[in-house]
Amino acid sequence: MDALKSFVDQPGVPLVKIGYDCRVDKKAETNLPLVQTRYAPLGATTKQGQRWEIPVCVKEIYETGNNKSCVLLEENIQTDFAVVGPLDGSCPVVMPNADGAGYYRFTMPSTSWAALLDKIDKLNTREVLATQDSLLAAYRAGEVDSVVYLRGVEKFANHPEYDVVNKAGDLLGFMDNHLPDSARSDYERFVRDIYEAKYKSVVGTDTIEGQLLAPTLLGNLIYRANDKALVSEYALKGAAYLGLDGDADTSAVPSNLLSYALDAAMLEREVEAFDSLLSLHENGSRREKNSALSALVEVKSPERAQRLLDMALDESSQMNQNDAASIIFGLMGKPDHADMTWNWFKTNFDSYVGKRVPDVRKPGIAAFGGGFCATEKARELESLIESKADQIPGYERRLAQTLESIELCAALKDAKIKELSEALKNR
Repeated sequence: MDALKSFVDQPGVPLVKIGYDCRVDKKAETNLPLVQTRYAPLGATTKQGQRWEIPVCVKEIYETGNNKSCVLLEENIQTDFAVVGPLDGSCPVVMPNADGAGYYRFTMPSTSWAALLDKIDKLNTREVLATQDSLLAAYRAGEVDSVVYLRGVEKFANHPEYDVVNKAGDLLGFMDNHLPDSARSDYERFVRDIYEAKYKSVVGTDTIEGQLLAPTLLGNLIYRANDKALVSEYALKGAAYLGLDGDADTSAVPSNLLSYALDAAMLEREVEAFDSLLSLHENGSRREKNSALSALVEVKSPERAQRLLDMALDESSQMNQNDAASIIFGLMGKPDHADMTWNWFKTNFDSYVGKRVPDVRKPGIAAFGGGFCATEKARELESLIESKADQIPGYERRLAQTLESIELCAALKDAKIKELSEALKNR
């Protein structure tokens, strides 16, 4: 009951740091010293000092089989937890959350992480998901180096379980937006290496992976890996669907891959595709409208981007309120148009909020700055939103959440981008 009470009566999630010291006599005895803190990513102002009573169970992986050992972690530092191996004297690989059953995140020394990732096939799905969550969380907290993190992404991307593969690329967007140009080719190579074979094995199959995972993998290969062959292949499909070279052929691409084909057509044939996509958005089915809108924000021309923003502001245009928000969000997230869109947003704030944002959504308007990753942008956003307080009552919570998100992103970028660039280069 005391253990449960320690979780119910205080906020936060514990992070358990587990050491590793294996000594071999006739049997291997492995000391696993434990340290608990409140989990906090880089840049967080989270209050520390909590202490939980945590049932910690570790899975020991030996060549001859597995074992499970448990201890109640009651102190901030506990050094008396040890496991004894089989008679062959082998040291175990340790999974610090057996069956993924514990309510805590974990981290370890780099050598222990590397050993666990090499034994990922010895873990059940719950353990893999717990490992994946803890590795990402530990990386965000500055507890794991980029070499280990990339190794984990590669392992998870090639796992047989859909949920694991789907989550493997959680930080690819961060890398895509913030790596320097000098690391771009290494990053694109990394994305191709982890996803290309998996994509080829599932695309077109009548499976969950073929229907749900293939689009995600394709998107990563097109947008992040800059796979020119795939872009050209799907640009042809998108052009056929739109009828850019003759009569429109709506059978040219499966419905679950439509948005990527239209995006590719926009990437390769923007001049011809732009008006056709506007027409499809105006007259197509709901799926076609959404796919066309996604493709339109792939625009490269500043003039056409401005045209989209004008439509977002115009109540008489074909863009409804949700479409208008999607355009602004989309262009704000594109490096080519982010500054222009932010300046447009500041200039047209009164008109946009007054005409195109329903009252129920006005408190959330600060979320438009959620893609920023610099403290100076956080201050800009804060100043803008607070100066418009009378137009957006109830804005405080969303603004605080958005500012926190920006600060965390900025802290991660400052701490990890250089290291991440080197890790990608040296793979």
